[in-house]
Amino acid sequence: MQLLCTRSYPQYNLVVYRGFVVEETKLELYSSGIEFFFTGFGSCSKTREAPENFASMRKNELERSTSKKFYQVILEITPTTEAHLATYPELSHTNIDLERFSDIPGEKEVLYPPLATFVVSQVETDHVARTVRIVAKDSRNQLFDYLFKHVKTPEKPRERGRDGIGHP
Repeated sequence: MQLLCTRSYPQYNLVVYRGFVVEETKLELYSSGIEFFFTGFGSCSKTREAPENFASMRKNELERSTSKKFYQVILEITPTTEAHLATYPELSHTNIDLERFSDIPGEKEVLYPPLATFVVSQVETDHVARTVRIVAKDSRNQLFDYLFKHVKTPEKPRERGRDGIGHP
């Protein structure tokens, strides 16, 4: 988390892509106006090709191993705009450009933090994939709001007794 909270790491301010697979019955979860968040770190790419290849391979694996129909979803993510960032200038990094830190040449990875929040702005579907255009919101503000509201401060540990488990 420290990585996301410092200004010394580069943000990527252009469109990035993320590919995954959903069951055909869950395809409608990604429709215009829906707001959602990543539960973990969201690895994205500066190019569309890598996420498309990943989603295609995963779709083929799942369809071979089950009787269900799956669909590729490609998220086309527009980063937070300057107008959003003006509200929270100290939280100006909503993603981190990891390309120069990567051990894999050409990976072109951009990382969003856990609980990064997005709004679906447009959806296009063809015979191969559903392209979901989304806009990133101020993800770290969302993350900190969630943590402050839902994560309890740990209680002070009980003193251990002579028996090592709290008994005198």
